[in-house]
Amino acid sequence: MALLIGFPGPVSVLPSHRKIIKTPANHRASEFMTNRPARSSTALRSDRGFILLMLSTAISALGSGMYLPAIQLLATEIAQHDRVVAGVRVAMTLPPVLFILLAGVAADRMRRRRLMILADAVRAAAVLAFALVVGAEVQSMWFVLLVVIVLGSSQTFFDSSAQALLPQLVPKGALVQANGWLTTALTLGFSFVGPALGGVLFSWNHSLPFFVNALTFVVSGLLILWIRSSTTRLDEPPDRRTPRSGVVADIRAGLAYTAGHPVLRSVTLLGITVSFSIGMVTGIFVLFATRHLALGPVGYGVLLVSESLGALLGSLVALRLRDRVGRRSVFRILPVVMALTYLLEISTRSVPFIFLIIVVGNAAFLVWVITSTSVRQEVGPPELLGRITSVYRLGTLAATGLGAIIGGLISESFGVRAPFLAAAMLLLAIPWFVPLRVPAAPPPGPGPSEQPLPEQSPGQLLYPGPPLSGPPVPEQSFPGQPPSKHGAEASRDMLPG
Repeated sequence: MALLIGFPGPVSVLPSHRKIIKTPANHRASEFMTNRPARSSTALRSDRGFILLMLSTAISALGSGMYLPAIQLLATEIAQHDRVVAGVRVAMTLPPVLFILLAGVAADRMRRRRLMILADAVRAAAVLAFALVVGAEVQSMWFVLLVVIVLGSSQTFFDSSAQALLPQLVPKGALVQANGWLTTALTLGFSFVGPALGGVLFSWNHSLPFFVNALTFVVSGLLILWIRSSTTRLDEPPDRRTPRSGVVADIRAGLAYTAGHPVLRSVTLLGITVSFSIGMVTGIFVLFATRHLALGPVGYGVLLVSESLGALLGSLVALRLRDRVGRRSVFRILPVVMALTYLLEISTRSVPFIFLIIVVGNAAFLVWVITSTSVRQEVGPPELLGRITSVYRLGTLAATGLGAIIGGLISESFGVRAPFLAAAMLLLAIPWFVPLRVPAAPPPGPGPSEQPLPEQSPGQLLYPGPPLSGPPVPEQSFPGQPPSKHGAEASRDMLPG
């Protein structure tokens, strides 16, 4: 979680009139600044392309929610050793780490809808074949590990493309609302309905949840295919006359642009810092629940439900909170709220109170995730957005894993409450050491996909760019930002981000 606390010294506030900043790479006008963006709910409800994407997300999440408990239950029946069961978790974690940068390049090179449809087709075929194997009562952990790796790899490509596609479907002012709705659909399917339905189907017949999961991927792909007929400005085919740079050069371009853009650099560094802090708690939360709170499996499961409830609440209030207090206040206040929940959790043994604390903390986290995701989508140029997203996700994944290792070492030396305290202190220190430049509001007018972009030479690194035009935007030092609170595994990168 993260934390927010008053920070020292006067805060520079951007004037309310519009300012234009040239992004470091391409001289595009991107940002700016009004205090209260217009409501976008009505426009989204009538946006056929976005509705199709949301339905695809919901159905795919439902299938994945059924698949996750089923594959883990099946592994416990087949595996002869605990370490083999743990290997399933490793197989789920490896694909995002290994393929995330490549997925970002693919999302920027290929037609994004086509890549998403291909990912759904691969997942449908893999799960269908696995369902047939399970139905034939062929028990082999090699099949389990293979399908987990294939699905994880395909999911990585799908997610990178989906996040890059969203700004092409909706205007910038509607991104927070759109990300909130997508998160709601994801949470309901992946964290609530899917796992319960998957458990019931698995108890009837072990192959049933996998057959249904394959069907959800087919439906998801068809819905994405249908977007083509309702949207005309998406996925222009690449100019085949323009020579392409290599994959490594494309990855370097995404890294360079993120490092050279003041907003993207700050948001990414903050995301990495907060992910590390949350990782310290994620890795030992089960020990906190069983040792400090003396909970059994049922009680621990109830606490994990609070994670999903918080995610659902956060996705529903993100736009309203952003409009009421302003985007900068969201970035300032919510990390403080999250850090304070860590401190409250280690100060009591009341399970109902801790349940409520987790709901509040994870809701704050999800509002931050949705807001930061929207910022990246607003300022990132369309032709680089896949790589920008992949750089951020790789950084936060690695930081979460490293934080879990450090949290385990701290817990072993000082007790299970110590990582909570360390994470809170680190988050409270962010305002003093990490500057953040963030737009007060999304720029009015068309989204990035509707703005002309200059041609880039193959492999051109996108920084350093020209100096900012007009008066510089003042930098502000303030608290950081979070990624998943106690590590309920159902976040699937919790979306947007």
